[in-house]
Amino acid sequence: MNKINIEEVAELYCNERFNLKGKIAMVTGSSRARGKVIAKTLQKEGCTIILNGRNLKNLEESLEDIPNAFVIAGDVSNFEESKNIIKKILEKT
Repeated sequence: MNKINIEEVAELYCNERFNLKGKIAMVTGSSRARGKVIAKTLQKEGCTIILNGRNLKNLEESLEDIPNAFVIAGDVSNFEESKNIIKKILEKT
């Protein structure tokens, strides 16, 4: 059985469907495997990346794989934190 390379699939999908150059993308859960892959793919497609998750240390470690991204820690399931995250995004971009 062949293994599916999720990075290749994500890149092909983005290339065929979207022009994302100059867009801003916040990727929640971006300190974990799937989130990192999504963030890397979107960055390759020209997006400015906002890494988001609840653990600041893990997000900062993700910068090694996703250079030039912005890190904003917070819980998007919490309404008040979400408002603060949006304010921070607007300040950074």
